[in-house]
Amino acid sequence: MADRLVVDLEGLTALGAVLGDICSQLDSAKAVLHGGDAAIGSDRLAGALHDFEDHWRDGRKHLTGNARALGQMATESVHAYRQADDRLAQAIRDSMHSPQRGPQ
Repeated sequence: MADRLVVDLEGLTALGAVLGDICSQLDSAKAVLHGGDAAIGSDRLAGALHDFEDHWRDGRKHLTGNARALGQMATESVHAYRQADDRLAQAIRDSMHSPQRGPQ
């Protein structure tokens, strides 16, 4: 059993940022796919790619929602851990400056 809680706040912060980037990329996937028609060269292949993207829309929306929620949780967790740490540090400082009471 661990004697203290250790949380990688920088890691959680980075996770929130990465998940935000993933959401942005998923949101822009349609524009990227449709923007590359000229580079594909084949109307038939471009049509198949568009069909795939149209069917993938629901899955992408689901993934984006989950990634956004997880990123939000990571960000909120960092905030909550920092607040708890600040409160504990203040409580320690206060206890060091207050007169000690003897047993009653």
